[in-house]
Amino acid sequence: LKYAETLSERYSCIGNLNAALSKGMRQISILTEIPGLTYYSARHTFGNLARNKCRLPKDDVAQALNHVDHGRKTTDIYLEKDWTIVDEVQNAVLNLLRENDEKPTKKPVVNVRYLFEQIDLPFLKKGI
Repeated sequence: LKYAETLSERYSCIGNLNAALSKGMRQISILTEIPGLTYYSARHTFGNLARNKCRLPKDDVAQALNHVDHGRKTTDIYLEKDWTIVDEVQNAVLNLLRENDEKPTKKPVVNVRYLFEQIDLPFLKKGI
């Protein structure tokens, strides 16, 4: 909840937050020398890893991706957002990536190359 308050103070709308995240992904692409990394591909990879490798429920993955489920819109009115579910999904994916990190480091980083090798996006696999 602390982060949600900070984000809402820092970004006036979701579009501005998405633009900032996209800019960050371009910087990660440069730093890792992996061409074509985008915010969309990161979300796609995160969702795939959470569901298919960590075996987390689709509803939890959808919540972590902040997706709106129109089929349960009325139910969502009555449910408070449980950020611990989002934290658990994110931690599961980060732990998976840390387990597959081939180069031990003192920095708390994840293996970005492994992350993007897990999805089937041919334009990302060029040059990896």
